Amino acid sequence: MVSRIEKIMNEQGMTPSLFADRIDISRSSLSHIFSGRNKPSLEIVLKICRALPFVDLYWLLLGIKKDEKVKSKILNEGRYIEKKKELKKKSEQESIIVFFKDGTFKNYDPIEDKKI
Repeated sequence: MVSRIEKIMNEQGMTPSLFADRIDISRSSLSHIFSGRNKPSLEIVLKICRALPFVDLYWLLLGIKKDEKVKSKILNEGRYIEKKKELKKKSEQESIIVFFKDGTFKNYDPIEDKKI
């Protein structure tokens, strides 16, 4: 997100001091973000979006544009469905093994509910 904040500043021709003043945060807060000491808080993200209405919230937070957001959601839902199907396949039981304290065990077939 820091790189996107820097991109906004560069495109608008703002110095860090001017940018901090524009979004109404302390200059030291912005400096701490750029140095990596702090991550931008939600409050700072919202201040950026309020002070600079042309900045898209999704782009600022996630680095994606509005039209990419829709495509991303569709892709993610598709991946979720694929993974859900994989889990179903993996969860099919082939047998159940019961271990007893004396070291013996028995296999059971869950589909036919029979002892093997």
